[in-house]
Amino acid sequence: MNTPLHTILFICSSLEPGKDGVGDYTRKLACALIEHGFNTAIIALNDRRMTGNMWQGKQADNNGEVDVLRLSESLSWKKRMAVAKKLVNDLNPDWISLQYVPFGFHLKGLPFNLGEKLKQLNGKASWHIMFHELSVNRFESFKFKMWALLQVRIIRSLLFKLQPRVIHTNTELYRYRLKEINFASTVLPLFSNISRNIGNQDSFNEAMPEFIRIHRNEYIIGTLFGAFDYKRWNMQSLLNKFNYRFTQKRVAIVSIGRMPAGHHQWEELKKVYPQVLFLSLGEQSPSFISNWLSSYTDFGILTTLPELAGKSGSFMAFKEHGVPVVCTIENEGLKQLCLPLDKCLTVVREEQNFVIPKRYPPVFLLDEVVQQLIYDLKNSQQ
Repeated sequence: MNTPLHTILFICSSLEPGKDGVGDYTRKLACALIEHGFNTAIIALNDRRMTGNMWQGKQADNNGEVDVLRLSESLSWKKRMAVAKKLVNDLNPDWISLQYVPFGFHLKGLPFNLGEKLKQLNGKASWHIMFHELSVNRFESFKFKMWALLQVRIIRSLLFKLQPRVIHTNTELYRYRLKEINFASTVLPLFSNISRNIGNQDSFNEAMPEFIRIHRNEYIIGTLFGAFDYKRWNMQSLLNKFNYRFTQKRVAIVSIGRMPAGHHQWEELKKVYPQVLFLSLGEQSPSFISNWLSSYTDFGILTTLPELAGKSGSFMAFKEHGVPVVCTIENEGLKQLCLPLDKCLTVVREEQNFVIPKRYPPVFLLDEVVQQLIYDLKNSQQ
């Protein structure tokens, strides 16, 4: 039996603008689908970033807006599900799309019985699940191995309960992990939450370090977003390249956003590499970031495993702005899987000379993602 594709209800954990990457992604995707003629709405089912118990209204993204319902984690699950079920009954969606990230639905990433709860909403709708994350790194320690096993069991239960007609994820690694538990999925790429938008140049210049703006051509600038995982990559494999006569220009490594982890190591790097300029610009507006990536970034720095680049909003921001990205060597434990790396990535290897890749034409991924999502949902009806 064919399922109509007209009204899509998205479910995510949080919809606090600018504070939750999956929430921002879901809002942008829902608004883009509206531009393509679909009816959409979003429920944030476990919102821990709001005041009050619930909020219903519209949230905007660029030129569009979408109806949203935000339900606080302070509400009992029974109350949340009752309110959500009423909205589902009123909306009568053809599809319900779960945007899954384990830590969004539970602080320790263990949302037991989530499938049982969500099944109450089903009605006549078909389920779609987008797995943004699966589990913690099971190779980290014995504790993490047990933790990951529990998270995989929860995913297996979720899939059995909801019986989704379409399963997506954002990396080949996650597609492989889902295949390991006998569930077929398709990679649906992410897009950037930072749109290419030069914006107001005056406000950009106000937040810009003046010496960089005036002497831009004297610097080679690498940009990273927020924290970096110094346990996986302490950046020395990259920074050691700048110990030698790499260039006549000075190298600047710039962090944009909050740095809740790795701050101590960032300060230590300043002492170890005095010839490199380290700048922390803090949180900035999307238009500032777009300007910075377009005109003041020679290369991006991926701070996660290259095999997981596809789940990184930072990587997608670089990609959509045509910024080449450098990364650490591939994970030894994952090499045997022979996973393809994104063509925009350049692996920094100690035994090889380092050459900054050239910029490439910017790409716009949102429309591609929307088209693939529509195609995959419709194709599931055949």
